[in-house]
Amino acid sequence: MKSFEVEFLFGFWDNRGVMDELYKKLKEYGRVRVNEPMARHTNFKIGGPAAFFVEAKDMEKIVGLLNFLRGEGQDFFVSCNIQKA
Repeated sequence: MKSFEVEFLFGFWDNRGVMDELYKKLKEYGRVRVNEPMARHTNFKIGGPAAFFVEAKDMEKIVGLLNFLRGEGQDFFVSCNIQKA
């Protein structure tokens, strides 16, 4: 079975309460990092911080996360790194 790494890039919000609630919900789908430098995840080692960086490890979590984000009207960026488990 293959392992999946999926990265999501979000914009920042002024309302801290909204970020806290979103962070709690995102944790249901995988490991979440806050203000993660995207340079750590690109071939050219460039990129500023993602407000939230989510690593989802299985297809069910990925699909659930995408459905949640679309339902919430959140903008996101997906970067996949597929590796053999």
